[in-house]
Amino acid sequence: HRSRRIKPCCFSTRSTGATQLSLRPLYHTFLGNFRGSMLYDELSIHSRELGKCAATRAQALAQPPVEKHRELLVFAKLYPSNFFHFIVQSLTNLLLLIEHPDAYRLLQDEEVRIFLPSNKQFTRQAISLLGIEAERIVPYDACRVYKAERVFMFQSFGRQMPSRSQAEALSKRLRWKSLGSASSRTVESKQSFVLIDRSDSVVAEQRVRRGIRNQVALVTALKALAKSSVMDFHVLQAARISFLEQSQLISTAKLLVGVLGAGLAHTLFLPLAGGVVEIIPAAQSINNFLPMGMNLSSVCGFTSYWYLASLRGLSYRAIGLHDFDWDDELDVPPHLVVEAIRELLSTDCPIK
Repeated sequence: HRSRRIKPCCFSTRSTGATQLSLRPLYHTFLGNFRGSMLYDELSIHSRELGKCAATRAQALAQPPVEKHRELLVFAKLYPSNFFHFIVQSLTNLLLLIEHPDAYRLLQDEEVRIFLPSNKQFTRQAISLLGIEAERIVPYDACRVYKAERVFMFQSFGRQMPSRSQAEALSKRLRWKSLGSASSRTVESKQSFVLIDRSDSVVAEQRVRRGIRNQVALVTALKALAKSSVMDFHVLQAARISFLEQSQLISTAKLLVGVLGAGLAHTLFLPLAGGVVEIIPAAQSINNFLPMGMNLSSVCGFTSYWYLASLRGLSYRAIGLHDFDWDDELDVPPHLVVEAIRELLSTDCPIK
């Protein structure tokens, strides 16, 4: 069945700015037949949930539990459990899907369930901000087989990052919903800034990947800066509060400070008067997920978050630490961070 290709026949494609959209029956590696077929968990390739199955993949699929639905809309992207890729890339595509006239009619059918290869809390809460009820999302189980009479797959082609108009549309929708009222469209940023704490990002040998080894000293310096500047200061650790609480905190902040990492995807929630200070381990260049043809090095400060800030017209400063690599714990000079924040607060700085 996996080699059989099913002719797309449900929705036409159209061009929407930088991204082409296509909604069509699922085929190839995921579905053997258009009607009454089983959707195996090939989508779990990028999910850590598979480790919770039986000892081996073969055992897990020998007699797996089966879940049946009338219609499933499959929304799959790489790294569905990764905060950055889901918030910045997947939600952009989902917003385009909502605006697609044929797909919109499909989404209005309450019997159609949404399938996401992720059980992360933030995926459900983020999708709810776009107006899709969390109850319609199928709970994901990497060990389970899903059956449906009809399965549709949303697929996008083109740039990996949103265009300027897409980023702004997504930002407005997320901020408006997270703050809970239409008046939030005009909410002015409070005099506060937020430091992203990566201490829960633990890799082998209990090292914190791109964590700040001298975070206590940095926090002390930032607290002193906040006090002298008559501002509030917050340390944000994603594991301790919900995604909605995170988004509400950032939506009313002035500045976001953090090491290159998924937490800086919160750049989408900053007010237009806000700014970003990004600390970059710059020993070597990394994949910065910039649009095709934009060949700029992260070593020089050109990262995904520089790009997001530039799309939204936010102020931006990069602090490059050339003695540290992607998986290292970092020693961050507090005075450099304080200097960058003061510079952003002193004027309406252009992006650098």
